[in-house]
Amino acid sequence: MYLRQQHAAPDSVPSLSDAASEDDPSTALIAHAGEVANDHVVILGHSAPAIIYSLIRRGCVSATELGRNDRPEAHTADLAIVPAVATLDDAALVIRHARRALMTAGRIVLCIAAGPSGRLARGVSSLLLQQGFSAIRWRRRGGKTVVSAALPGFGVLTHA
Repeated sequence: MYLRQQHAAPDSVPSLSDAASEDDPSTALIAHAGEVANDHVVILGHSAPAIIYSLIRRGCVSATELGRNDRPEAHTADLAIVPAVATLDDAALVIRHARRALMTAGRIVLCIAAGPSGRLARGVSSLLLQQGFSAIRWRRRGGKTVVSAALPGFGVLTHA
């Protein structure tokens, strides 16, 4: 199932209070994604509407929300957002889907449960490397860890 939200005028987008958006971990994902103006974004997993509203306010061209088992169209997104990853198996599935959806030099941002051992975050980083991502960064935010990575925009991997 595809839910496609095109760029809307600022007055047609429901406003969220600044305090709510700062405390909301889902909108924090967008802050870690960097610039999203003119990007096509795929959200893997069900998310709060706050993510889509925040993307539109920041100039996102389109946002598509897919269930975890829905296979995205190939090479259609600049950014993949995964609002919640609970297990390594879950991470493997959504990272493969994100890799399929992303264009050259695409980015991914995942929010994972922050265990005290950091084992899940290390496993996710390993999975990202296996799928060809680089520039992997972790950021702890409360009880969650936000992991971001990017696909290289040059070299052999762009011709695979």
